Amino acid sequence: MAVHVIGVVGGTVGLAVTVGYLAAARGGGEGTGVRRFFAGGPGQAPRLLYPAAAFGLVAALSSSQRVRLQWAWVWGAGILWLLAAVCIEAGLRPAERRVGGLLAAGQGAGPAAGAGLAAGAAALALVLAASALMVAQP
Repeated sequence: MAVHVIGVVGGTVGLAVTVGYLAAARGGGEGTGVRRFFAGGPGQAPRLLYPAAAFGLVAALSSSQRVRLQWAWVWGAGILWLLAAVCIEAGLRPAERRVGGLLAAGQGAGPAAGAGLAAGAAALALVLAASALMVAQP
């Protein structure tokens, strides 16, 4: 369970940081820090959420029936988690690549950053909603 929580916190913080840098790039903030953040390609921190989900499933399966997979909140959290992964892989990561390339070429990254910002913000909202379900266990 501890590895699950650490992965969730690390992935969520990494996702939030990426969203912050995309907001800065969208707003015309093309300073050294923003260029350096996107220079190495897409960040890996949001991907901590994937093994965190696997560790959460393992924790649920080994919980001696304290968490049951047939409960609606478990499925709801899993679906939200999956949708967040889609937002990250289909929207955020490609946008990070585009923003990095545009900034390296000395061009404005506003529209590409805006698309990534929308995907990243959606992923962050989905992860936070899934986390709330997991904590509340309604």
